[in-house]
Amino acid sequence: KPNQTLLSFLREIMHLTGSKLGCAEGGCGACTVMLSRYDGGESEEEGRVLHYSVNACLMPILAA
Repeated sequence: KPNQTLLSFLREIMHLTGSKLGCAEGGCGACTVMLSRYDGGESEEEGRVLHYSVNACLMPILAA
């Protein structure tokens, strides 16, 4: 579903129920999850993993 949030995907599709829906506005932090991505550089020594915290109740699944 293109309008699905990351939170509903994690809970309903992946059955990962640790994150909760609290305020549905991103203020309470109950839906906070960590996203990680690899940022490759010119050589293998330059590459690193970047970590971000996001409010899963606000993030569209297609933006994750």
